Amino acid sequence: MGRRALRNACLGFLTELGQSALAYQQYQGADNMTDAMAALTCLAQLDCAERDKALEAFYGAVEGRAPRRGQVARKCKPVLGCRTRSGGCAGCCRTRRSI
Repeated sequence: MGRRALRNACLGFLTELGQSALAYQQYQGADNMTDAMAALTCLAQLDCAERDKALEAFYGAVEGRAPRRGQVARKCKPVLGCRTRSGGCAGCCRTRRSI
């Protein structure tokens, strides 16, 4: 087991024992998504003030970044034979990614 996985497993045990401040501290100081999501997952299962603060921070950080379901994630780059006429992607090129 790697150090990060071990640390996050221990964090899960400690939050179950009431150490939600440790999970919030890890969430605030996380420099990678694995640590941030491990801390957020631990906090999401508890009913504490740290959970509300962490979830608000997370939603504030990702708001407006991810495309909504059905939107094109990348701008369409028309290729030879593209059926796109007025800006919207018709799905005939390789750059279209629906989510």
